[in-house]
Amino acid sequence: MNGWRNHHRGFSLLEVVVAFAIAALTLSVLSQIFGQGTRHLALSRDYTDAMILADSLLAEYGNFPDSATRSFADSVDRFQWSVALSPYLAAEDADADQPELDTARTSQWELMQIDIAIEWHQYGKSRSVSLSSLRIVAAQENDRALPQPL
Repeated sequence: MNGWRNHHRGFSLLEVVVAFAIAALTLSVLSQIFGQGTRHLALSRDYTDAMILADSLLAEYGNFPDSATRSFADSVDRFQWSVALSPYLAAEDADADQPELDTARTSQWELMQIDIAIEWHQYGKSRSVSLSSLRIVAAQENDRALPQPL
């Protein structure tokens, strides 16, 4: 009878409890890792969608024929966007002692700055993407004439 007990001996209650505790901790850590990965994947998808939207807005609003200041805003799905178009003024333009900048202003081309901002909310936080670009447009000969875009 004693030999049968030693031969068919199972796990003790303590060993079973420790094994379940280790398994529970491991599963908890793995679920947190997968959950965090899923959140990062959704965040990455939203940033990608925002950049695609910004790129399409740049293509749409970046072809104005003149350098007049304009702004637009709207929303698409979960994204709120704004576009601001304005003549580009470099920091050196404030210095009137540079004649080469004055001749550049009288040339047939001007730089137009396009600023795009996209905002959305995810997981209780406000997220945003900004995109700025410069475009070359034909300079206006007078206030009434609008040259053709490039």
